[in-house]
Amino acid sequence: MVFVHSLASGCSTLSTSRLLSVQVFQSFSTAFDAAFEEIWLAFSAGATLVCATAEMMKSGADLVDTLRALHITVLDTTPTNLGILGAPKELPEVHTIIVGGEACPGHVVDAWQPGRRFLNTYGPTETTVVASWAELFAGQPVTIGKAMPHYRLSVRDEQMAEVEPGDEGELVIGGPGVAKGYLNLPEQTQEKFITLPGIGRCYRSGDIVKEDVEACSRTAPPHPAAQLQPAAPPPSSLGTCAVRRATSCTLAERMHRSRSVAIVLSSRTSRRISRAWAARSR
Repeated sequence: MVFVHSLASGCSTLSTSRLLSVQVFQSFSTAFDAAFEEIWLAFSAGATLVCATAEMMKSGADLVDTLRALHITVLDTTPTNLGILGAPKELPEVHTIIVGGEACPGHVVDAWQPGRRFLNTYGPTETTVVASWAELFAGQPVTIGKAMPHYRLSVRDEQMAEVEPGDEGELVIGGPGVAKGYLNLPEQTQEKFITLPGIGRCYRSGDIVKEDVEACSRTAPPHPAAQLQPAAPPPSSLGTCAVRRATSCTLAERMHRSRSVAIVLSSRTSRRISRAWAARSR
C-alpha cells in the first residue's frame, strides 16, 4: 500500500477534470511488478484501465492501430517499445507517456515528449515497483528524478558515506517499500540490504548516479536482472534432423549466479521454440 499511496500523491499524472476520457493501457504482464504501476495509476485516479490481450502484445508494430482504436490516452511502457510503435504522430490521443524498466535515451524523449507529458520512473523490484520519478522535456538532460513520497534516495561512496553534491556514488534507497531480503539467500541479503543512520533499512541498488539539488542522474548502466551472452551452438544439436537452428548461451543472473541455456528452433511446421535448461549454477 506504500507504493499505491506514493503513486497517487507524488506522481499525479491524470487530470481530474477529464478522467472520463482517460484510458490507461495495461501492457505489462502481472508477473512483472511494473504492471502494478499501470493498474494503480488508473485505479487511484478513477480512470479506465484497458487490459491488453496476448494477441495485442504479439502484434508488434500493428499494436499502434489497436492503441488508436481503443483511444488510449496514457501509455506506460519501456523506451525500447516506444521505438516499435513508429512515429509519435501515429498516436495523437496519447497525452501522457510513462517509461521505465530500462534507461531512457535522450533521443526517445526528444521524439515523444513534445505536446505530451513524459515521465521517467525508476525503481528496483527490491524497493516495490517505483522509488523515484522525473518529468522529462525534449532537449534537457535525462534524470531519474526525485524520491517518491515515503522513499529516501542517498548517494554513497564505497564505505557507504554520503558523497558531496555533484559527486558520483552508488544509489541507496530507503523507506517502508524496501523488501526484507531475498528468500533463502542470507549472504546476498546481508550484502544488499543494509541499515544506515538517518535512513534505516535500505537497499544498495548498484546503480552509479550523480546527485544535484533537483534530481539524480545515472552515470553508469544499471545491473541487469538477466543478461544473455551468446556462445557457440551445440554441435550435437545441429546434427539432428529435427533441429532447424540452435544456439547456446550463459544466462547471467543477479546474485552472482549463472546457468547454461540451449535455445532450439525445431524444423517442424509448428516451429515452436523449446528451451532446455542444460545446467544450473552450483
